[in-house]
Amino acid sequence: MTYVEIEPLECKHYSTNIHADLPNYESIHVEVAGYNSKPSPRELDNGWEPDDDMDHVEGDKVYEVACRIKELLEDMYGGDTND
Repeated sequence: MTYVEIEPLECKHYSTNIHADLPNYESIHVEVAGYNSKPSPRELDNGWEPDDDMDHVEGDKVYEVACRIKELLEDMYGGDTND
C-alpha cells in the first residue's frame, strides 16, 4: 500500500512538500518552490490577507504543481492519500 500526501503548511515556509511512502519501506519526497503573485487556496483557508504580502507564502501555481505531482504518484503507485 502506498500513502501520498501534500504535507501541511508550516509557518514561514519556502516550499511545498509531497511525501509518498511506498511498499518495501521505500519513499519519495518532492519539494516544489517558486514565486507566484497569488496565494494558494490553502493559504487563503489559513487566513492569508492581502496586507500579509507574499513572503513565505505558498503560491497558487506552486500548489497546482504539487497537486499534479501527488496525482502522478497516486497513478504510478496507487494507494491511500491525504491532503
